[in-house]
Amino acid sequence: MKKIIITLLTFFGLLSNAKESKVLEYELNYANLILLDAENLSELGIKEAYKEIIPLLEKYIENTIQIIEKIDSDTMHYSIQ
Repeated sequence: MKKIIITLLTFFGLLSNAKESKVLEYELNYANLILLDAENLSELGIKEAYKEIIPLLEKYIENTIQIIEKIDSDTMHYSIQ
């Protein structure tokens, strides 16, 4: 499967050399799988889920962003920024 993805990315000009293709040589570790339930996320759960995965994200990125929830009870509107 990896070879197919590398071939397609190269074909579409998204990979220019073999060195870049090495980045795609990885194996999925299903022991580190994070399950996110769409219903929970849609019911004011995005910020809570994000707080749980921040420690994992910090292994790969220097600065995580802050999420601000906007909840309007009158219009039943929920959004994040």
